[in-house]
Amino acid sequence: MVTLCGIELSGDDSDAAWEQSLVKGGSLYVGFNDSAPTRHRQRFRDGSAIYVESGGSVDVVGSTVHSFKGRPGGRGGALYVESGASLTLTDTNISKSGALSSFGGALFVETDGHASLQDCALRGNFVPWYWGAGGAIYSAGGTLAMRGCIVTGSSAMFGAAIYLQAPRPPSTNLSRASGLAPGPWSLDGAGAGVAMPSVSASPPSRARWPLLHLERCLFDSNELLAFKC
Repeated sequence: MVTLCGIELSGDDSDAAWEQSLVKGGSLYVGFNDSAPTRHRQRFRDGSAIYVESGGSVDVVGSTVHSFKGRPGGRGGALYVESGASLTLTDTNISKSGALSSFGGALFVETDGHASLQDCALRGNFVPWYWGAGGAIYSAGGTLAMRGCIVTGSSAMFGAAIYLQAPRPPSTNLSRASGLAPGPWSLDGAGAGVAMPSVSASPPSRARWPLLHLERCLFDSNELLAFKC
């Protein structure tokens, strides 16, 4: 278990940062296997601020993460959670972070990964790619719990705030999630609040249904990007 309390992680807000973010976990890499140092040197590009490897657990409390930009193709502009890993954010702000041509401007959660956000604010995160998804958060079949959080000013072509890679609607209480019903909630792949692909009767091979819990959350001024020829 790694705990970070009252810290500030700041990336490079310039355009050159897209090419300079060469490794995953540029500020913190939590690895739990023998290959971790080697993998770090291989210049992966996921989670430019914090990368949590399978088996790892990170708590971030009362902190600020801002202005991280992943390289093209990198997932999770600021934060990345592998399958079997967990990340807990409490009273933490994540802003102005983006995944250039991929998924999850602020946070990417793998299948069987776990992310919990309590009293957090995600502001101005983005995926400025025509087919990018999850301006703030992209969950690829993991578990995502958000309580008392604000997601505002995020943008992407699909799921301006949150995108769920799933074959059916997640388990969530829409009546307690301010700003999600009815318009921003979508099952057709768009959705300015939360979006997911069209529903199918059974999950694809090796896929899991993501779990999503939203309580007392506010989604405001999140923008779907229009396709331009």
